[in-house]
Amino acid sequence: MSSQPSTTTTTAQRPSVSLPPSNTTHLDPGAYIRGQHPITLGEHCLIHPRALLTTTTHPLVIGSNCVISEKAIIGGLPPSQSKSDTTSTTAPTTALTSPALGSISAPPTPDLASASQFTQPTFVSNNVTIHPHAQVTHSTTINAYTTIESHAVVYPGVTIGEHSKVCAGVHVRRDVPDWCAVWGNGNLRRLRRPSAAALESMVSIGASDEITDAKEGAKRQGLEDPEERAAEMRQKIEEAEVQRIRGVEKEREAATVLLRNAARAAVAAKRASVTARG
Repeated sequence: MSSQPSTTTTTAQRPSVSLPPSNTTHLDPGAYIRGQHPITLGEHCLIHPRALLTTTTHPLVIGSNCVISEKAIIGGLPPSQSKSDTTSTTAPTTALTSPALGSISAPPTPDLASASQFTQPTFVSNNVTIHPHAQVTHSTTINAYTTIESHAVVYPGVTIGEHSKVCAGVHVRRDVPDWCAVWGNGNLRRLRRPSAAALESMVSIGASDEITDAKEGAKRQGLEDPEERAAEMRQKIEEAEVQRIRGVEKEREAATVLLRNAARAAVAAKRASVTARG
């Protein structure tokens, strides 16, 4: 079958899985479900074959319109630290500054000693995309419209803000604010749009008579006002984000149809094989 019925079932080796009654979520038969705590899936989700949802230590909640790609792991334990991981953890935090986008620095690294120190469930909000081979460990919070790229790892207790992006291969051990891109060794961060604080700072600077006169002179010469330029950039970034989200939704819908048809064909072939042997 391509989708599980809208009921909750429990077996000795499989946690209870709650699916929406609308039957819009596709939990592929080839996906792996492990653990003993419950799993809750929202509407219009797509769980690819060979994706792993595990609740060995904590419950798992996935919101609506999410994509969990092939070989992604959600809710598991963090990977054992390697030499490269240690370098990433102890590397100094780098804050990148942009005149329009502002800067962001990372908070201190949390203590990741054991799973027992975390009490919250693993939570993936709406419209989140998890790419192949990415790992979102237990007790993390992934907020809406976020993308976790391939081979990235989000460690326990970390919160990823809305509209953020964790680039491929990054190990994230610190909270990430809204509209932030993280790359490199996890310490390189940049806000993806002008922050409200940055715009307010521009407005307060404009309170100076000299600055105001300079702005008016710039307008007369046909030059852009820095405040207007920042606001325009913010609007363009938000419009681009809307288009990205629409594109992801179309891809999810198309992939859901393909995987459902493939699952139905596999079931039909199995039944035909059984009938032929009988």
